[in-house]
Amino acid sequence: MTDFAPRHAVITGGASGIGLALGKRLAASGALVMVADLPGETLDRADRTEGLIAHACDVSDLPQLAAHPALPGIVEHQINRFEHF
Repeated sequence: MTDFAPRHAVITGGASGIGLALGKRLAASGALVMVADLPGETLDRADRTEGLIAHACDVSDLPQLAAHPALPGIVEHQINRFEHF
């Protein structure tokens, strides 16, 4: 995979499944990765994953999503993985 250092990525719905797998892969390639998802045990587990920063929020609410202090001014990659039923 391409070297993503020092790029920044945000993955919504990134606490599990494909979003978490993408986050791990990007982090392993050097990116600073924030995974945003609803609060809960799944997000807590993702937060313990090396290279990932977890952000508990409603990802459909942009001000909540952007409120994390670790979120840099420029995000080079945004991956939307949340599903709304």
